[in-house]
Formats: sequence, structure tokens, C-alpha cells
Amino acid sequence: MSKTFDKEAIKAFIVSDQENLQISLGVLSVESEIREHIIDNFLSRLEKRLLKEINKNDLGDDWSVSKADDYNPIYTKLFQLTKKSWGNKYSIVIQSEQSNANRLCYGIPRGTDGAISSEGGDIDRFLTKAISAGKYRLETVRPNISWHYCPWVEPELANWGSPETLSLLAFKTEDETNDRNKALEYFCEKFISLAKVTNVELDKILQSN
Repeated sequence: MSKTFDKEAIKAFIVSDQENLQISLGVLSVESEIREHIIDNFLSRLEKRLLKEINKNDLGDDWSVSKADDYNPIYTKLFQLTKKSWGNKYSIVIQSEQSNANRLCYGIPRGTDGAISSEGGDIDRFLTKAISAGKYRLETVRPNISWHYCPWVEPELANWGSPETLSLLAFKTEDETNDRNKALEYFCEKFISLAKVTNVELDKILQSN
């Protein structure tokens, strides 16, 4: 469970001492920069972990990762994993459905014609079949007009604008070579599972269309 902050206790602590107040006001003045630093650092750790797991699972060497330049706008693709063979058409992403990196979902968005093309239909069918088989720890959801696959991120990790979630993103174990951060484990598992599902089959669909 994420830590729930006692707001009344925090306010009492801040105003109880002049030095506490000055430090708190200083933190407040750089609040957005701190949040962006925590998110950026977390996504860098996720990139490192994902590329390590891709290599460990023999998924090939043509995967690449990118991060958003600005985490604040609504509908931002905060993080993307893609393959060279997919061109610029497809990727596995974390996306915010509200501003300030809140109400997150993850999955595989459609291309501009993905909802109506035969290629889009083929992708829908193979993803639904593969995920419904239960081999991977992925939620079973129906495709929609914008996404081939798109579950919501679990509530505890879905709002990166909240202090409680930021504390989870920032957490590090003492063993830096085996980073057991809960958020890192969650997103890595989802991305690696989708990479395994799509690694061969999506290439086949793209080659046949």
C-alpha cells in the first residue's frame, strides 16, 4: 500500500518552527521541478530494467525506448517501447489521460487508420487471443477505437501527480543492482509481457499487409 500523508500533521509541523516554514516554502517553489525529476528518474530506471529484461528473455536487439519531453499535458505518451521493424506505426506505451501525468493507462495505441484497416483487425484478434489465454499477467480488455489494448494502471500507481504515488516511484532499495521498487516491477512486468506477445506475431502481421 502507498503511504497516506497526514495533511493536518504536516501543516502543524510546518508552522511549528520558522526554519520548517522556510524550508517548506522553498520546496513549494520548486514543486513541479521535483515531481518531474522523480518521474524522469523513474522512467530512466524503467528503461534500464526493460532493456536488461529484453536481453535476458532473448527478444532481440532492435528495441528502443523514448520518454516524453513534457510530462504535464493531457494524453501524453510518457514512455514508449518500440521495435525498429514496427517503424513508427506501433509502440507499447504508458499514457496519461489527465494532465500532470495522472489517470494512467498502458498498452498499444492504434495508428491513424488502425481502427478500420484489416491490419488493425488482425492485431486486435491476435492480442485478444494471446492475452485471454492467461499465460501472461495482463488484464483482459476489449479493443476500442483508439487502442488495440489498453487497461488502466492499478489505482495505487496511476496518478503520478500525487505525493503518495511519487513516493512509490522514488523508492529505492539499498541493492542498486537489484532494484525491487514496486512500481518498477509492475510496469516492467506489463511491458515485458506485451513485448513477448507482440515480438514475433506483430512482425508477421506487418509483413503480410
